[in-house]
Amino acid sequence: MWSGVESKGSLFVVSAPSGTGKTTLVETLIPRVPGLEISRSYTSRSPRPGERDGVDYHFVSRARFEGMRAAGEFLECADVFVLVFSPYFSTYAVNIARRGARMVLSSLRATRAFRPDPSEVRRFLDEDSRPKAIFLNSPHNPSGGVATEEDLRGIADLIRDRNVAVFSDEPYDCMVWGGRHRSLLSQPGMLEQVVAAYTFSKSFSMSGWRLGYAVSSPQTVRVLDVLTNTALSCVPPFTQFAGIAALQHDRQWRDDRMCEFHRKVELLVTGLNAIDGIHCLMPGGTF
Repeated sequence: MWSGVESKGSLFVVSAPSGTGKTTLVETLIPRVPGLEISRSYTSRSPRPGERDGVDYHFVSRARFEGMRAAGEFLECADVFVLVFSPYFSTYAVNIARRGARMVLSSLRATRAFRPDPSEVRRFLDEDSRPKAIFLNSPHNPSGGVATEEDLRGIADLIRDRNVAVFSDEPYDCMVWGGRHRSLLSQPGMLEQVVAAYTFSKSFSMSGWRLGYAVSSPQTVRVLDVLTNTALSCVPPFTQFAGIAALQHDRQWRDDRMCEFHRKVELLVTGLNAIDGIHCLMPGGTF
């Protein structure tokens, strides 16, 4: 039987089924979290050099959709504004509308390789009367745009210490065709303002297992824990074991699979650009 999320000092983990040993999905995930210095300690302690504060931050959910739903609860009240980069995943609008918030759209442009524009974030913060949140998706579906370190630094500098939260949707973190994936979480001070969501569906082709995880601060995780526990109780144990097996044994298969996706993307774009009257950019990531 699962005991839900267990607090040991400042560490929050989804505890393993009794009698199955000590390795949990969260422990297996720790090295995978992008751009963060995270401890394996099970107790609160003084930070080591280079670490923020020597504690872990994460929770496991049924794919990233539950993380998205839980993150939407932070909109708190109606008549606030949420910036969304367009085109966008269809469930964004539903999650925003059900909280009574208003969606503000910012179009992604080919001239910027479909990357989020920090100047649009500045305009949102300056011109909207009650800016509350930003939905950020990078690598982006469906455009293939990938936010750069400069893009993320610019966004972080604009929202830092303001009462604005970011839902950072990062399901395609392993599908970057040039350079590497970067998360807004890696920018200074962003852990307290960002909920980043990930999934096994894309990288490990586990779309039917509905397994994912999110990363945020301890305070945010406590709230997400309550919301997730009351909404769906827990993540089924066998799917978590599948996630552990994927992370421990299938990374080479994942990398080979990503190379195959990359080859197909290049083949498609090259073929399309060979047709008179058609021109499209080579995407930075995703399918």
